[in-house]
Amino acid sequence: MATVNRESKAMQVFERNVRKRMKELGLTFRAMAEKMDCTAMNIHSAISGKSSPSLEKMERIAAALDTPLHHLLDPAEPEEISA
Repeated sequence: MATVNRESKAMQVFERNVRKRMKELGLTFRAMAEKMDCTAMNIHSAISGKSSPSLEKMERIAAALDTPLHHLLDPAEPEEISA
């Protein structure tokens, strides 16, 4: 049960940081989808916890945001998430 809780918290951190970085860059889900060659729904599902994104998918999201994956997984709330 503790593992599920940690995974849930990690996904909350990932979602918060992805959304923050998207806002910093002025990107919509549609723009992210175009950069990643997939659908906006696919991106939304991956970051909102509706699906469990693979490490590869998370790396692709980080690349589309021009940000190292570890920044998106950092529980600290930085002023600005940058590369």
